Amino acid sequence: MQQPDLRLHKICLEDLELLIELNKKSLTEKEIRLISPIIRRLLIENTLQRVWRNIGFNSMIKLNSTSMENMIQVFEVKETKFMTLGGANNGSGVVGNFVIYNKALTEEDIKKDFILNKEVKVSEVPIHILLDTPCIIVNGVLITKKELIKYIANKCGGVHFDNSREEKEYKELDKILNIQIAELDSIYFEFLSIIKFLLTSPDINKLIKKLKEKTNPN
Repeated sequence: MQQPDLRLHKICLEDLELLIELNKKSLTEKEIRLISPIIRRLLIENTLQRVWRNIGFNSMIKLNSTSMENMIQVFEVKETKFMTLGGANNGSGVVGNFVIYNKALTEEDIKKDFILNKEVKVSEVPIHILLDTPCIIVNGVLITKKELIKYIANKCGGVHFDNSREEKEYKELDKILNIQIAELDSIYFEFLSIIKFLLTSPDINKLIKKLKEKTNPN
């Protein structure tokens, strides 16, 4: 029988390889929902960091992420009816920030919005910072990546279907289920963006290489 750590290494490698393969094609909402338990296990349940450390890396694993920090600095959160970070490509090209404001924008606002959208950058951040990074705003409420992952996995049928969940963030996410981005409900498109940046992270490539060496020594 394999040792527990080796089994976990094998599972983690298989999870990452599956995500890479699926990311090569356009995904349906059903497919995104079905892989949400993998993302929850890797990120929320800390499997990714656990395997990273267990296999020999001493640092905190870093993952690629975008941020809406610049947007929040210019436009108050309360002025934002709906915003997503975006960045995924689901067959119709890469879709970046999607924003609906609660006010009419001035010419100056429009210029700032255009510049900030052009300046969206990808950076490597520790996993715990990534999870606490807002990725959606609904009616002035900030939704973090951790909350979005848990919403899809725990309420929308990824792991559980639980319509009784009454968390404030879940209630706000319920309101945007029918907003479509690239032929997907906005929550699934943003979830897909998290996966995209996860898989392009240099540390993920390092981890996959190390896992292959450990699980396939020959």
